[in-house]
Amino acid sequence: MKCLCRNKTTFKLCKKNVKKNNNFCRYHHNNNYLAYTIFNNVFGNKHNLNMNDIFNLYKYVTENVSINEYKEENSGIFFIELLENIPYKLLLLLSKRYLNQTNKYVKKELYIFLNELNSKSYNICKFDKINILQHKFKYYLLNKNNKLINTEDLFTCESLSDIPKNRLFILKDNNCAYGFDVIELDYFIKKCVDEKKIPYNPYTREKIKEDTILYIGKFMEYNKIESRELQYNWITNMQAYTDLSIEFERRGFYNSPEWFEKMSIESILKTIKYFKDFSTEFEESNQYFNNVTANNVTANNVTFDFCTDGIRLLKECNDDLYILCCNLFKSLALCSNDFYDNIPTWMSGINTTSLLSNVFSIFGDTSGNNPNNFLLYYYVEYM
Repeated sequence: MKCLCRNKTTFKLCKKNVKKNNNFCRYHHNNNYLAYTIFNNVFGNKHNLNMNDIFNLYKYVTENVSINEYKEENSGIFFIELLENIPYKLLLLLSKRYLNQTNKYVKKELYIFLNELNSKSYNICKFDKINILQHKFKYYLLNKNNKLINTEDLFTCESLSDIPKNRLFILKDNNCAYGFDVIELDYFIKKCVDEKKIPYNPYTREKIKEDTILYIGKFMEYNKIESRELQYNWITNMQAYTDLSIEFERRGFYNSPEWFEKMSIESILKTIKYFKDFSTEFEESNQYFNNVTANNVTANNVTFDFCTDGIRLLKECNDDLYILCCNLFKSLALCSNDFYDNIPTWMSGINTTSLLSNVFSIFGDTSGNNPNNFLLYYYVEYM
């Protein structure tokens, strides 16, 4: 076993072996046993210390005074004594960012400063932990001793008695209490927000307060429950196209769900390819349509994935990114006559740099022939 003593300049551990029944070598056996034992417990073999190490030292001393068998009349005296056994230059270097650069600190002043700094940090951490425990206990009590109006979860029709206790959330409203599967209630609230609606109690239609939504989040955190991802409950392609059509309409693009339904899977894949090309200058475009590929093709999953990402794009891309909404509509126009014939006149002035720009423009002279079909085919199939 190696000696626990440390170099007074580098703070590195001594490399010599210890004496029998001792923690120090024969050269250091008269050193401060308690100080170097604590250093070993807190720092281990580490010698390149940082401020977090100094805080851990303060925390160790504060929480283990009785174990250290050290009694002090004034708080911080023992911590300062430990600092005196750490190289001053090392402590000064660590403290520079916290010190007043116009003042010069002697050793004693630096030790006092570090004691006060770590004392405040420790008290803040202690206060935060108490707050967290109080919140968790409050959210736990929230579900106790409440007489419920309902006997089943509104969303799943599952009996409340069959829902695990860590998932049963009690929502109080007008002096009444309603039970929910917290996963379903959280999902319902997210759907309301996604649809630009104010979250409400489905039993009373009363607004759910912000504090209650916060309680739901803390309740799920306390019970380690994962939220459900927001998704659309489409059964048919037409339902998906209808939702996508509504979003296009909301963003200023005249369209119809029937136009989407006429398009083949190949046309949808081509639309995505055009969109990617039109949007190469915008890194944000890479967040969309990554799951829709030619290697992952079935009628439903292409349609649902395309509509999901299309709706998300139309909802998220505002201000400078509104051009991505235009690019998506332009891409549809290249693959559908219905969209091509209904391009908004205000889009005619929008130019998009792309690989296609040297092949044709859909906003040029529309009185002439349609774009060269061979070039279109070549681009989609091979580029």
